[in-house]
Amino acid sequence: MSGRDRDPGAEVLLDLDGQVLVVDAKGGYWVRFSVNRVASTPERPHGLRYSLTLHGPDGSRLIGFDNAHPVRESRGPGGRSRGPVDHKHRLETKWTTLEREGSYLMRTLRVGIASYEQMKARTIAIARGKYKPAAGEPKVWFTSAESFARVLSDRNRALLGIIAASGPESLTRLAELTGRKKSNLSRTLKTMERYGFVQLSHGARGSIIPKVPYQRISLILPLSEPGLQGIEAA
Repeated sequence: MSGRDRDPGAEVLLDLDGQVLVVDAKGGYWVRFSVNRVASTPERPHGLRYSLTLHGPDGSRLIGFDNAHPVRESRGPGGRSRGPVDHKHRLETKWTTLEREGSYLMRTLRVGIASYEQMKARTIAIARGKYKPAAGEPKVWFTSAESFARVLSDRNRALLGIIAASGPESLTRLAELTGRKKSNLSRTLKTMERYGFVQLSHGARGSIIPKVPYQRISLILPLSEPGLQGIEAA
């Protein structure tokens, strides 16, 4: 798709890519946006591949909208796929992580605090092209410092430090290093994976390998929230 043919209304959606919004005080329910430019095709006429998903406390996808794959009009071997691939998912478990940006050890992950109303207003303003996030703005948002602290407590922050320093090849090895039970580590790491604080990959014989993709995590707490001034009035 040439620059002249691009839909400016669709282009602004690229600014939502990677946004994670934790939408309840306990940090259990969260929304994630993923928007990437692809070749324009009859299935994706705007040249964008996107997904918008709402997840529950256990990481399950409660509802999602995307155009990631074709939708079949009928089931069975002879089933046909229809044109545009925009569709909806409901109640399907799927763990997600934030995308990598550049080299493995990335710069700082910035986390912001905003009310649900502010998150909503900011997201709508971006989608309407009335607001463009600056390069250094947070991509992960919590509704309060308390909900952020529930996920990244002192104990969990120390856990990330051990992972970054030792590079354990499995949860079994991590349990030995930390003195924590493997089952407890699994639950904790899956929670932190949702927000991009840690990445989990599969190793030999089904082992889970944890890695920390950031050198530091920064919680931004100014008196006036970054990127939110005047958005409600936009």
